[in-house]
Amino acid sequence: MTIDFTDLTGTLLTAVITYGPALLALVLFVGGLGIPLPGALMLMAGGAFIRQGVLDISTALPLALVGVVAGDMTSYAMGRFAGEFMQRRFGETATWKSAEETLHKRGGIAVYLTRWLLTPLAIPTNLVTGASRYPALAFLGYDVAGEVTWIVLYGGLGFT
Repeated sequence: MTIDFTDLTGTLLTAVITYGPALLALVLFVGGLGIPLPGALMLMAGGAFIRQGVLDISTALPLALVGVVAGDMTSYAMGRFAGEFMQRRFGETATWKSAEETLHKRGGIAVYLTRWLLTPLAIPTNLVTGASRYPALAFLGYDVAGEVTWIVLYGGLGFT
């Protein structure tokens, strides 16, 4: 079975117009779980829809932030839940030890940058930070800061 992302994107864009910011938040939540959806494109479209008056900025931006942060926190929690298994499976590898050491030294900047600049690394970062018991409140703070940056940058591109 193949997925035609062109059709999927068109369907999602139409659904955002029809159902509003809640659907945008849902798409971003699902993307935060690691399911490949066009989150950046949806944010740019959301910015354009705000400019055109299709979406209201006072609900679209907060709901987008809540959706993506909830997805990130859920994948962080999955890493935390699976932490013992991941430690047993990968804990002795040089790659795991290096990733864990880097997270404990520079975890905040790693979380922040993977939200908006190094986005392909976001889901693995969520899982590893959870599995390595990186403090949840620290993760949340850096996650929110990074996602606000992402939303402003990509939503702003669509708005202009």
